[in-house]
Amino acid sequence: MYNNNLDGQMPESLGNLQQLNWLNLFNNSLNGTLPETIFNLSSLSVTLDVSDNLLSGKIPMEVGRLTKLANLILDQNYFFGDLPKTLVECESLERLTLSNNLFSGIIPPLLGNIKGLRTLDLSTNRFYGIIPNELGNIYALEEMNLSHNNLSGNIPLVLENLRFLHRLDLSFNNLKGQVPTKGVFSNITALTIRENEGLCGGLWQFHLPPCSNLDNKMSYQMRLKIGLVIGCAFCLILSLIICIFLRRKTVLRNKKSETLELDDLYAKISYAELVRATDLFSTTNLIGAGRYGSVYKGTLTIKKRRASSSESAIVAIKVFNLEIPGTSKSFFAECDALRRIRHRNLISVRTCCSSCDSEGNDFKAIVFDFMPNGSLETWLHSKFIGNHQRRTLNFTERMNIMVDIAIAVDYLHNCCEPSIIHCDLKPSNIILDEDFTSHLGDFGLARLLPNSTNKPQLNSQSSIGIRGTIGYIAPEYGSGAPVSTLGDVYSFGIILLETLTGRAPTDDMFKDSLTLPTFVEEAFPERLLDIIDPNMISSERDTHSNIQLKGYSNKNMYKHLVSTLAVGLMCSQQSPSDRKSMDAVAMELQSIRTSYNQAMQG
Repeated sequence: MYNNNLDGQMPESLGNLQQLNWLNLFNNSLNGTLPETIFNLSSLSVTLDVSDNLLSGKIPMEVGRLTKLANLILDQNYFFGDLPKTLVECESLERLTLSNNLFSGIIPPLLGNIKGLRTLDLSTNRFYGIIPNELGNIYALEEMNLSHNNLSGNIPLVLENLRFLHRLDLSFNNLKGQVPTKGVFSNITALTIRENEGLCGGLWQFHLPPCSNLDNKMSYQMRLKIGLVIGCAFCLILSLIICIFLRRKTVLRNKKSETLELDDLYAKISYAELVRATDLFSTTNLIGAGRYGSVYKGTLTIKKRRASSSESAIVAIKVFNLEIPGTSKSFFAECDALRRIRHRNLISVRTCCSSCDSEGNDFKAIVFDFMPNGSLETWLHSKFIGNHQRRTLNFTERMNIMVDIAIAVDYLHNCCEPSIIHCDLKPSNIILDEDFTSHLGDFGLARLLPNSTNKPQLNSQSSIGIRGTIGYIAPEYGSGAPVSTLGDVYSFGIILLETLTGRAPTDDMFKDSLTLPTFVEEAFPERLLDIIDPNMISSERDTHSNIQLKGYSNKNMYKHLVSTLAVGLMCSQQSPSDRKSMDAVAMELQSIRTSYNQAMQG
C-alpha cells in the first residue's frame, strides 16, 4: 500500500490481521498516531514501514511486543518524545530507522542490547547527551547515522571495535575531544564528522587541530594577546593593505564562472546554463519578485557528479539584484543558512551560482526545486493562480500548511546548531508543492545564534536595523531589541491569524490602535464566526459532506478554530516573554490537527 496517496488515520482494525508479517505504508499522507493495535501483531516479522507520512505522537510502550520484527522504519514523520525503553525488547531488529522526526531525550543505552542490529539511523532529531558506550556492543552494526542532533561529549572509543561498521555519520552535533583512528575511523570515506567544532586529532585528512593544541589553549591565547598588543599598529596597517589588495584582485580577476554548491552531488551550473533555462530571463518565466531580486521558472539538465546520468528538472531560479544595497550580503546569508539545513518543510536547494553575466557584471543566483502551487500569499489574497481562478483553501488544508511551517521553524530554532532565526516569516515565503505540502523559503535575512540552546533566545545578538516585513515584524524590533527566536514566533502568529481570517496585517482596516491581533482578540471567542474567512468554512463544508451548518461537525470545527486562534494570539503577544516557544507551538498545533481529524472521522 505504499506510494498510493493514502490519507487519514491508520485504522485500528489493522490489529485484526493476525497473519500479517509485512506492513508497508511509506510515502502516503497518513496522519494521526500509530494505532496501538498494530503492536499486537505477533506475526509481524519482516517490516513495519510507515516512513514519509504525516504521522505524529509518541511511540507507545507496546512497541516492545514486536519481538520478531526485523525492520522498523518510521522516518520522515513528526513523531516526538523519548524513545520507549521497551524498544530493546524488539530483539530481532536488524534495521531501526527513525530519522527526520522530532524525537528528543537521550539515546537509550539499552539499544546496545539489540545485538543483531545492522542499520541504526537516528539522524535529524533532537537527541542530546552523550553517545552511549553501549552502542559498541552492537557487533553486527554496519551503518549508523546520528547526524543533525544535539549530541555532546566524546566519541566512544569502543566504536573502533565494530569491525562490520562501514558507514558512520556523526556530523552536525556538539561532539568534542579526540577522534579515534582505528576501525571505521581509519576510513575517511566511511566517516562523516563535520560541524563538530570541539573535535581534535583523528586522521590528518579531516584537518582537525591536534589535541595538544587544545590542551594548551589558554597559554596560546595569552601569548597571542601579548603579540597583538605589541604589533597592533602593524596588524592594522597590514589588514588595510590586504583589504585593498583583495578588492583590487576581485575587480581585475578573470570573470570566470564559479558555483558555491550546497550539495556535491550536482555539477557546477554556469551563467549560460541559467540563461538558456529561463529563455534569457524572459518575463514569461518570471514567477515572483522581492526586495533583493526576482525568481524565474526554468528547466535545467543537471549532471550528477557521482553518476554518469543526468536529470532534467523544473527549477526556480532566484536571481539577486546586486544594485540594491545589502543584496550580496543577503545572498551569502541565504547560502550560509541553506548549507546547514535539510528538512522536508524547508525549500530544497539545488545549488548556488556566483558568476558574471554576459557584460562582465557580478551575477548571483540560487537554484531551488520548483513548487507548482506558488505561495500561501497567492492562495489567500489573489483571485487567480496562474491563468486559473483560485479555489478556496479549506480549514484542513490551512491547518496542514501551518503545522508544516511550525515544524520547519521549530527545526530551525531547536534542531540546528547553531540555531537559525529566519527573520522574515510571511505568507509569500511559504511555498506549496504539488501536494500542498508547505515549504519555508527565503533565508536572506536569516541570523545564526552561536552557543544556542533549546531555550527561547531573548538576548542573543544586537539587531542591525529592522529585520523583516512590515506587518510581520515583532514589535520589539522597532525599538532596537535584539534579534530572537521569539521574534519568529510573533511573525508566525500573525501568519496563523491571517491564514484563518483571510485578512493581511497590512489591510486598510488596520489603523490607529487596531491591529490584526487586536481584531481577533476583540471577537474571541464569542464572535469568532464573524471574523474568520467565510469561504474557508464553506469550502470545508463542501469537502466533508457530513458537516451540517448547525450540527455537531460545525460545533466541532468551531471548537478547533478557537483552539487554533488561541495559539495565534499567544504567539503574537506584544511582550516576547508572553509568547510560546516554537517547539510548544508546533506540538500544540499538531495536537489540535490530530484531534480535529479524529472528530471528523467520527
